[in-house]
Amino acid sequence: IGVRLVGSEMCIRDRQPAIEQAIMKNFNTERYAYVIYSKNYGIELEKYIGKDFDYIQADLQRALEDCLLADSRIYAISNLQFTQEGLDYMSITLDLQTESGVLPITLEVKK
Repeated sequence: IGVRLVGSEMCIRDRQPAIEQAIMKNFNTERYAYVIYSKNYGIELEKYIGKDFDYIQADLQRALEDCLLADSRIYAISNLQFTQEGLDYMSITLDLQTESGVLPITLEVKK
């Protein structure tokens, strides 16, 4: 599974690039796969391979919250939207309320 950040419209502030980098590191690390990371780091994406889009959409919101809200610089997630684009591709858009302001991001998830 590959995840990448697409065209973030963030305002460049002192800490915002660090938050964006932390988000991508978190999204690109499968939770529980590496003993070097704590059990609270990363996201479980591999379990969604082959699952129905409706199931993924319902469960992935919880997984995103677990992943992102573990970072103390991120306060809340809003405007979460999932778009299925083919059988093995999904786009996720969301706004993160961070200590530096709102960070709108788009993620692509490919099998």
